[in-house]
Amino acid sequence: MQFLKRGLMIAGAFALVAMLLTLAAPKRVHAAVATLVQVANTIGNPAVTQDTSKTASQIVNLYCVAEIGEPGQCQNGSGWYWVPAGDNLVITSITITPPDNASGVQDAGIFYGNNAPYQSFSFRVADGVTTQFTYPSGIVIPSGQKITGVSFGINYSTIYVSGYLTAN
Repeated sequence: MQFLKRGLMIAGAFALVAMLLTLAAPKRVHAAVATLVQVANTIGNPAVTQDTSKTASQIVNLYCVAEIGEPGQCQNGSGWYWVPAGDNLVITSITITPPDNASGVQDAGIFYGNNAPYQSFSFRVADGVTTQFTYPSGIVIPSGQKITGVSFGINYSTIYVSGYLTAN
């Protein structure tokens, strides 16, 4: 009986301490949380201040049909795709699908630039297999550059380029 009485007294003491902490803590906890949530918007560590409704318009998905030795048109609607002035294109993934009638290993990729020598990203993929290459930190293509697809093995490899635009 005495053991039960002592247990109830200890439990009551814990409940009293918990209740006192609950009454005293909110102001201190609020102040601590507020300092943890504050964002410093500095040049070295800029905070994103753009409205979320405008970010979807900066997503870029290009469709390219690559031909042997000829730059294939990369487009996101109509005509050649040029990185808009004042923006950089950050490529986060490139997906290559060789045609079904391909045999062996195929080389395909993308070029960018306005005049030779072009900058390129070339990949070796198995025929008939869609292969995706991802770049979490992104490949940056500067503004004013034309994006083209190219194939070194067989005509009509399909290349999908995904990324987003950022301000220069």
